[in-house]
Amino acid sequence: MSGHANFAPIGHNLPPVQINVPGHAAPQVEPQPQQLAGADVPAGAEPPVADGRLPTETLLRELDVMLAKASSASAEKGVDADALARTARAAKLSATVAEELRTAARTAQAKMRALDAFTGAQLADAMQRFEDENGNTYVDWNPLNDAGEAIKEALEAQEELSKALAKQINSHPAKATAEQQAALEEAMLQCDRRISEIETIVLQVTEIAERHLDGEQIDAATQTRLGRKLVDLAGEQSLQMHDRTRALEALHAGLDPLVRKLDAYAAHGTDTVTKVDLRTLTREIDQAKNALAAAAKSGKVVLDGREIFVDRTFLDEAAKAVEAAKRKLDDLRENVGRAAVRKFIENDMPWPWRDNAIFKTEFADSLESLGPDVAPIASLVRKVDAVRAAMHSMVDNPKYAFYSAAWDAAEDITTDDIDAVNQAFTALIARGGNLPPNLPEPLRNAISDFCQRCEDSPDYIEKLYKSFRREFVNLSIGVEHVYIMAGNVKKAKEEEFLASGVLRDVFRGERTFTSLVESRLHGYDDADIDPALDDRNVESSRELGSGAMNCVSLVTFKDGRQAVFKPEVAGRLSATTTPLQAGLASRQQMTRVNIAVQKTADALGLGDVMVKTTAGTHNGVFGMFMERAPGVEGATIKRRCAVPAGTQATLSAREIDQLSDEDFAKVSGRLMRQFNRLEWFDLITGQGDRHDCNYLVQVRPDLTVEVKGIDNDSSFGVFRPGLRKFVLNTDNQRRRFDNEVKRYATACGNEKRNDVIKAFDDDPAIKRNRDGSIEIDLSKTTNPAIAEIVCHIALGGQTMTVPDAIDRELCDRLVALKSGAPRRAYLADLKSRLGAAQYKAAVSRLDEAIAHAEKLRREGKVYDATQWETREVQRTVAALGSRLKELPPVAGARPNAAYEKKFLKEYNYTMAPTVFGRDMIPGIRRKGWFA
Repeated sequence: MSGHANFAPIGHNLPPVQINVPGHAAPQVEPQPQQLAGADVPAGAEPPVADGRLPTETLLRELDVMLAKASSASAEKGVDADALARTARAAKLSATVAEELRTAARTAQAKMRALDAFTGAQLADAMQRFEDENGNTYVDWNPLNDAGEAIKEALEAQEELSKALAKQINSHPAKATAEQQAALEEAMLQCDRRISEIETIVLQVTEIAERHLDGEQIDAATQTRLGRKLVDLAGEQSLQMHDRTRALEALHAGLDPLVRKLDAYAAHGTDTVTKVDLRTLTREIDQAKNALAAAAKSGKVVLDGREIFVDRTFLDEAAKAVEAAKRKLDDLRENVGRAAVRKFIENDMPWPWRDNAIFKTEFADSLESLGPDVAPIASLVRKVDAVRAAMHSMVDNPKYAFYSAAWDAAEDITTDDIDAVNQAFTALIARGGNLPPNLPEPLRNAISDFCQRCEDSPDYIEKLYKSFRREFVNLSIGVEHVYIMAGNVKKAKEEEFLASGVLRDVFRGERTFTSLVESRLHGYDDADIDPALDDRNVESSRELGSGAMNCVSLVTFKDGRQAVFKPEVAGRLSATTTPLQAGLASRQQMTRVNIAVQKTADALGLGDVMVKTTAGTHNGVFGMFMERAPGVEGATIKRRCAVPAGTQATLSAREIDQLSDEDFAKVSGRLMRQFNRLEWFDLITGQGDRHDCNYLVQVRPDLTVEVKGIDNDSSFGVFRPGLRKFVLNTDNQRRRFDNEVKRYATACGNEKRNDVIKAFDDDPAIKRNRDGSIEIDLSKTTNPAIAEIVCHIALGGQTMTVPDAIDRELCDRLVALKSGAPRRAYLADLKSRLGAAQYKAAVSRLDEAIAHAEKLRREGKVYDATQWETREVQRTVAALGSRLKELPPVAGARPNAAYEKKFLKEYNYTMAPTVFGRDMIPGIRRKGWFA
């Protein structure tokens, strides 16, 4: 808190524990003495590092498992101590470490859940204004209030868990990758952000308590508090005497400390303004504003049972004075936010000139004058400066056009630039002291210092090269972060203390406090939460499946609804496997991806083929609630299995086959239409995991049909940037692709069939980029084998083909997204939930889908609901595309019979013209119907 401020911060707004964030300059933290046990590691595991500590990956995995177990346990049943002990022994963690984390996580969870017992109104009464002996006022939690004590304990428990995690973070081995370090830090930083969110929400519900909401009457306690506030500001005697002049003088005297503080901040910069300062100032001003508004509505205040009537002219003039102070506060808040973003740009972005003086912008011209061998350094300096300048432009203009300019500037820096600079470094060293006499002295000294570093450390240039590659590859992430920060600065002015519907539910006691804290903590809008799916409304809950890192529960609510709850921790823990394989952003929240899926279903009117998904909290754990779809897995009908007992009324494949031709036509047509809608949905979202256990089918006795896609975690990846385009951009993908081509060549008779391999490389569908990635456009290929190989490499194999038919309702909704307000609204929502690369791929897929839908409309391949139920349309759709009977030769050769048989089976599965034809026709066997 700055010295000239006379409001102390909230007593328990604890500062975050300082840690070393990868790629950012941060204060060093002294490692704690507690280390990990140095016991032997099981066979196949990573060996301990030299000092006996476990390697980071093992530590990260096991700590996450313990945290998952701790956070998924309700406050009532606590943590399974035996399970935690077994996990600790398996990870070779010391007993002390395991117990410390277990206790801290368990306590933090219980204290957090304890807040759910209070309504928002009770939490609001926990706030109290105190005055010290020097006359300074400050805000704190009332220790004589049960809610205040609970808030204090929750904050302190979060701090203890944060410290326990920080202790482990700062005893990591030095070889920890940035990804591994950041994943563990995320768990700790959530504790610190949770502290801030708890305080923010309590302040907001206090704000609600002092306002009329939706025509509701303010409760008596709040009315009394507001009356006392007005009496404190204007003076009881002046109000009773209707002495307007004295009342206004008293009010200005009460506001003067706030106004002077705001003026002082404006005059001396914003570096000393804290978030708590802003909240405290806002609370004081809003209290005055609300007190005036309440008195204006009733024309009086009630004090100790006595009514004091208030002069309305005084109220009008006083409101203007308060509003003037509020405008100053709004300006300060925005200036503070902009200063924070600018500070991030200058101090937290990994700009190369921080440690390398030759990268200063003012040296660019002089560097370029040294000749073409050194000029690439100047070129990169200018490109970096362009990104930096574009970021600063976004601070005042957080609009998409400015974001796009900054993104383009970042994308303009390629690995070729880094490679060229690496060679320029070598050329610079080769010059030695042979530098032009007119070279600026600072640059001459910088070059001398650089050459000395290279001499002292032979691998200095190599380290610098690797550092540049890492920093510039991630530069676009910084652009996106600055864009979000700048947008939040603009939004904060209007929305920081705006009461959402969910917040009002908390205030009324109709929703748990934990659910709001956790959803905001994870970066979700209040609108992403379904108030009906709250722990206050839960009837029962049971596990559907449990693993080391995930526990999916079936939750039944009091109104009879059921939903499947999946904890967010599952998505984070699998970050080194499934999300990256699917092309998602590193450690991306799976709930965020699934909310983007839900928004796409809303935009396209495809809620009938997609389970509804919302963010939420269950037993204190954040994650997603997914609608429980009726029916059975597609695999059950496809394989003509019996429908499991207890399933909602669903006809089996055999029962469908026994229907009359008229009824069979209805069922097969309705199924075909729903599968067509689902397949288009998967193409647009880039879903790559729609196998026959990831959708449910229900054919009811009345012949109505329902098909629902489930498990959409693999949506919105970057490997499929178009309907027929794929990008293989990981070492594993490229290696597997090349190995599959070699296998194909070997099956042609000789493992050195270079002519076969060359035929693949020369195919117009394949483009190998200089950065090593492989782009594949199946619309251009002359060789069907390429499609099958991509199926194995790029995922998305279940939806390789693009349907040559479309449902009319979907076609209309899809084309409506070509331009205008619906498109802007949908893309803005996507943009807020996806990484930049994911968003770019999503827009590309959407536009290609729109273009293809328009083409099908021109060709008359758009069918309405009744047309799907005709045998003619069903035969047409089932026959679309062609299945290979044998492989065409490649470079004059075909693979051997065994390979060809296996290849054709897989190819015809992944390239089936429709998901319905691929999965359902084999199960619904009516001879000659689809032929």
